[in-house]
Amino acid sequence: MMRQLYLIGWLIALSHWTTAQSNDQNYVLTRTYKVRAAAEATGISYNGTPNQVATQVTYFDGLGQPTQQIAAFAGNIGQDLMTRTVHDAYGRPSQTYAPVAAPGNNGGWVSNPIGTYYNSAEVCSPTANYYNQSVYESSPLNRPTEQRAIGVTTGVRTTYQTNTANSVIRYQVWGANLRDLGVNGYYAANTLTLTEVKDENNTTTQTFHDSEKRVVLRRMVLATENLDTYYVYDEPGQLRFVLQPQFQLEGNLDRFAFMYQYNNRGLVIRKKVPGAGEQTMLYDSRDRLSSVTDARGIIFTHQYDELNRPTQVLVNNNIPIQYTYYDNYGFSLFANGGFVNELGLTAADHFVSNPQSDSRKGLMTGQSVRLLNASGGYDNWYQTVFYYDNRNRLIQQNRQLFGLSGSAYERISYQYDFAGKRVLERTTQYTGSITYRIDKAFSYDQADRLTQVQHTVYENGVLVKSYEHSRQTYNQVGLLASEEWNTGNLGQIYKYTARGWLCEQQSTKGPGFSHTLQYHPNGNVQSMSVSTNGQYSGSRSFTYDLANRLTATSGSGSLGGFDENNIAYDRNGNIKTLNRTWNGQLIDQLNYFYTGNQVHRIGDGGNNALAEKGFANATDYDNELQYDANGNLTSDANRAINAISYNALNLPRQVNVGANYVQYDYDALGRKRRMTGPGGVATTYEGDFEYNANGTLLRIGLEEGQLVRSNSGVYAVQYYYRDHLGNVRQVVSDNGAVVQQTEYYGFGLAVIRQGDVNTNKYLYNGKEQQLQTPWLDYGARMYDPTIGRWSVVDPLAENSLLLSPYAYVANNPARNIDPDGQDYLDGIQGQYTRKDGSVESYDAAGRTQTITRFEGGGGSNQSGDGDKKQEAPISGAYPNGTLRSGPEQNAVIKATVPKKFGSWFTPEEQAAQTGVDIGSAVESGFSLIKVGKWLKSLFEFSKIAKGGTTVLEGAVKSNYGRFVSKIPANSKASSSFQLLDDGNYLFQATSPGKVPGSSALYQKWVNPQGETFKMLKTTFAPDGSIIHIKPK
Repeated sequence: MMRQLYLIGWLIALSHWTTAQSNDQNYVLTRTYKVRAAAEATGISYNGTPNQVATQVTYFDGLGQPTQQIAAFAGNIGQDLMTRTVHDAYGRPSQTYAPVAAPGNNGGWVSNPIGTYYNSAEVCSPTANYYNQSVYESSPLNRPTEQRAIGVTTGVRTTYQTNTANSVIRYQVWGANLRDLGVNGYYAANTLTLTEVKDENNTTTQTFHDSEKRVVLRRMVLATENLDTYYVYDEPGQLRFVLQPQFQLEGNLDRFAFMYQYNNRGLVIRKKVPGAGEQTMLYDSRDRLSSVTDARGIIFTHQYDELNRPTQVLVNNNIPIQYTYYDNYGFSLFANGGFVNELGLTAADHFVSNPQSDSRKGLMTGQSVRLLNASGGYDNWYQTVFYYDNRNRLIQQNRQLFGLSGSAYERISYQYDFAGKRVLERTTQYTGSITYRIDKAFSYDQADRLTQVQHTVYENGVLVKSYEHSRQTYNQVGLLASEEWNTGNLGQIYKYTARGWLCEQQSTKGPGFSHTLQYHPNGNVQSMSVSTNGQYSGSRSFTYDLANRLTATSGSGSLGGFDENNIAYDRNGNIKTLNRTWNGQLIDQLNYFYTGNQVHRIGDGGNNALAEKGFANATDYDNELQYDANGNLTSDANRAINAISYNALNLPRQVNVGANYVQYDYDALGRKRRMTGPGGVATTYEGDFEYNANGTLLRIGLEEGQLVRSNSGVYAVQYYYRDHLGNVRQVVSDNGAVVQQTEYYGFGLAVIRQGDVNTNKYLYNGKEQQLQTPWLDYGARMYDPTIGRWSVVDPLAENSLLLSPYAYVANNPARNIDPDGQDYLDGIQGQYTRKDGSVESYDAAGRTQTITRFEGGGGSNQSGDGDKKQEAPISGAYPNGTLRSGPEQNAVIKATVPKKFGSWFTPEEQAAQTGVDIGSAVESGFSLIKVGKWLKSLFEFSKIAKGGTTVLEGAVKSNYGRFVSKIPANSKASSSFQLLDDGNYLFQATSPGKVPGSSALYQKWVNPQGETFKMLKTTFAPDGSIIHIKPK
């Protein structure tokens, strides 16, 4: 893709499509060409259409402040889309307006923009004030005191103070050992800065910083108590303890504290997470994590190549479970692992020559993983091979399949347009007896929004089904407006609030379905109404405490009498009580008893005659639930679960339920490959394809539902009507017949009104219902909706330090979702801010707009919706800022294709999840930087060998000098250079980061003329895990 910038006051004249920038305004014009060989008539004019070039214009005032941003022709009918910013007299952003459709389509300055959309019937709760407003304090510090969202009168208010006497405990580290913590009275008055934030619902959070700007205390103020999370540092400034709110009541470090111990190089060598035992870490001479021993005594060993890329993972020192290959295809390919150009890609249209022989330096070319079987052993190896075009885009992956035949394999091929959008995906699975294939073709509008998906299905080379799977349209501000399915036989429309939150879904074709939402000003769901097929219609309201935790639901109509209430929590968010009614009868009256964050007993005073509808309380005694050293649930006498055995990745391999059992086979990347239940009932999971015990195809997960194959070989499409959380409310066949209808309690327990779990087993959040247990498989963990808790410790517990590692989505299930069992995100606000401040954003229908994702560590994400969720996240990959252990790899990806909740991974992202580097493209113009799809190994490169006897001279030497001079100076900083095989140079430097124990890696790529063509900065947590990667 070609991008060019045109600066300050140029006029553009086009013969077919003209963008006319205002010559009395300062502006920067950016063009992104979407077709090959785009000709410029005069150097600044382009003869083409919006489908051939995308144009963005940013206007500036005389002080260089951006005032308007225009996306030419980006509207739903080809008009411009514009946003604008108003600055106050001191140059501070005062009002930031939501996008509006401009009157023209030429990229010109809009003198009088009007937001009629936001004050029209197209919007729930219309408003004339379609801007976010910032109010600042009257001081030179320019600190915001209130931030009002669109349409609200009272926003998020911030005050700045100092602490009072005897209000903040002064914890102190008194030794180097893991538990060396003491108390040294209180912080003296006015020694800490206090920032207090009240949201629109008056939820109050106070943050205290010390003189070094480190967080000492985060306090959430409730009506009768405070939720205090303390952060304790040692003398060198390393974070040693995080004390959860419940610690302030019980004072037990082992139960309620995150604890860290460091070596003399500032690397974490021991750590403990509440609910789990201690972990120990060892490092090699390059500070790379070489081994991790978990609390069960299982040792993960990691090996690397000379470029510090992970190449091998072993368990207990001598059992290899994973190999990773880079740069070329010199490793031994499996029989059908070679590249096959089945899509007819050519060098002219797709930058392809010979992918198998071309050098692929820096890219992952293959991976072999071992099966972790249900018996606890390590079985056969399964290989995946990756091929790329000359732009480093993944064009094919071939992998061996499990459980079908010794020769079974899958080939997935991808085709892109010039701009890099995926236009065709072909997936073929060769089972050894039958060959299944599905082709997916994608179309886009002039703003690169998905508009059509076409499916074609083959069996043994014979066409069995071809249809338009979905078609999308968008409203005037770019939000999804409507969808049609199955060549227009089914469809629904969407409506939003002025803040972009989904407020209404309404079917327009096929059986009736509607779903409406009302919100509190802070984004909590106030009420929800659902109507399905004219048979069931009802509403449910939600009540919260000041910590935004659900305390009660109340239903009416068809939802009446199906409530959860009397929900109370301890300070860590562990549920203490919960009542549940079924058709008006009290079936559950639950009381939870804890040891630390682990529930060891649940008493039930409800109606046992209806126990099977909710929580089954077979026993009532202490320690009826038990755990292993890693905090994994190992038995639950209430459900007659006698034993749960886990593999090395903390994933269940066998669950004994009474006289029955369920067995799970996973591979070393944590992908669930097979589930086997009583009587030999088994499901084999291979990507979107699922097979029965005989190896016969059962279903293919699709973007909007599933493709079901009958025993006679007839294929039928079933579509999912989902709500805002991805919960499957209604399953409709391609002829319009309703085959399943489901309602849900607040914490996700299903009430199936029509059909059964055999019709569709992907229900709450689109997750798969398991055999013999009430569990839902989220990938990294199993969730129990009958008690509202996870069964194992959160792999990313350090992302939610104030919460119990067993708490589900911060106890706000009407608003939050957890896509893979590792970390919850906001299903309403349209974005999720991670620990280090990086943001995922998406529209209110769950369609990803921009996202930086860090996936893995738990295996298959069984959402069943056909966008490669089951494909492997890298085992042990964790998000930003996490002090983690486990198999240490990470992946970072920018999503480009709109998706719904539950449809998380495009093929490009799937490649990232299997560790594929899909290349990087960083182009800069003044301060504008464009980052393309990229993926990097997330290990410290601080000691890469210098380039032999290479000597830097001339402009290159001068550039290196400037590079070194800008690295923060300290005793631990180091720098190096390397002459690459292509003749370019790579400069690298490391320096300790701002967070104690963290580090920063600076990289610059320079050509032989001394010109910089790419720069990156990577920040690492104390154990070497990624915190952030950004272009410089």
